[in-house]
Amino acid sequence: MREELERLLAQYRLELNDERTRSDIKYAIETFLMRKINLRELYDFKVEDRTMFNDDNGLYFQIIYQPTRIPDFRVIDITLWDKEVKISNFEKNVIGSRNIKKLEL
Repeated sequence: MREELERLLAQYRLELNDERTRSDIKYAIETFLMRKINLRELYDFKVEDRTMFNDDNGLYFQIIYQPTRIPDFRVIDITLWDKEVKISNFEKNVIGSRNIKKLEL
């Protein structure tokens, strides 16, 4: 899944950091994850735009998802810079609420 996300988001590296670009990226990630749900690889997910919490020019997103075969939630932190797409802390576990819609990070 990591390689697929990197390929998907590579096209947005040189885009401006504005509301439209962030909306487009979030939509692309959500569409990608909906396909994973249709393939029964995921139960549920949530995509958050974390760009507003940072002062530099990078684009930051966080994906919270629940795989079908693992009971815990997982978190992926994504950073888009001019030169690279960085996916850090890939698939760290989240312990807590069983309802992903109520999960606050």
